[in-house]
Amino acid sequence: MRIAELARPFLDLVRVTDAANYEEQKPVLEERARARDDEVFVASALLATDPASGETTTVCSWSEGVPSLLPRTDQIAFVSPGEAEEENRILYVPWDDAAAVTSGAMTAQGIVPERWRVDRFPTDEEQAALRRTEVSWKQ
Repeated sequence: MRIAELARPFLDLVRVTDAANYEEQKPVLEERARARDDEVFVASALLATDPASGETTTVCSWSEGVPSLLPRTDQIAFVSPGEAEEENRILYVPWDDAAAVTSGAMTAQGIVPERWRVDRFPTDEEQAALRRTEVSWKQ
């Protein structure tokens, strides 16, 4: 057995625990936002499993036109809404790649677990760079 195969159950447990911690934090942040009349969306850390490999990953959504507080996840789903839901364009990018491209739009909030505030969607130039790092499988 390779080390990666041995580590997978532990890494899956870490991902499940992190997602649960973000869900526990979410209502507190939503209440704080309401008290300040801040219409920020508090994103969830969603769990996804690759049907081919069985690998578990986490993903959060960064939607166009929606100020958000993003949890640290394996991937960010960049969502550009269409006229109908089936017309939405979704781009899945690994967190580190996305942060490198959009770091000017992401502000760490200094909380535990950490979240990043985003108030603007990536520019066309940033989106082009993000497309070059898109992941091959989605949730």
